[in-house]
Amino acid sequence: MLKNFSIGILSVLLITGLVTGCKPSSEVAKSHGYFQTHFQDESQFIVETIVSDLAEQIFYAKFHRLPDPKTFSVAAIEKPDSPFGAPVYELHVDLGKKYSGLKTTLNVNGSIWSPEVYDGVMTVLAKVIGLDAGKPDEPEDTALLSKLTDGMATTIE
Repeated sequence: MLKNFSIGILSVLLITGLVTGCKPSSEVAKSHGYFQTHFQDESQFIVETIVSDLAEQIFYAKFHRLPDPKTFSVAAIEKPDSPFGAPVYELHVDLGKKYSGLKTTLNVNGSIWSPEVYDGVMTVLAKVIGLDAGKPDEPEDTALLSKLTDGMATTIE
């Protein structure tokens, strides 16, 4: 009799499990420390982070303060027709009330970490802010650098 009861309990539990399934809910995810994000992939996160840092630096170079976090934002949306391995992003940048609604395109046509990939974005941001590229008055002095090429610890020290 105990054997039949155990089989009955196991059957009920099995049927209940099959009917309800094992679907994680968003409430479960939130309660376990998971966070919600708008990023579609890691590349979007990288692009938005780098462009945000660059935009803040350009803003700071011009105004000697950071942009207001309430009005500052950067969004990167991958274009649907982007080639595999070389995504193209539509960038939307708001640097404040006066400098909002900036739209430009970023072609990741090299390593996503490469500074050259972001040259065009930097040029556009600097132009919008009114920041001119600095030019050195004198040729670069490379004497110190040439001395460091021997790799000796005493030279480096």
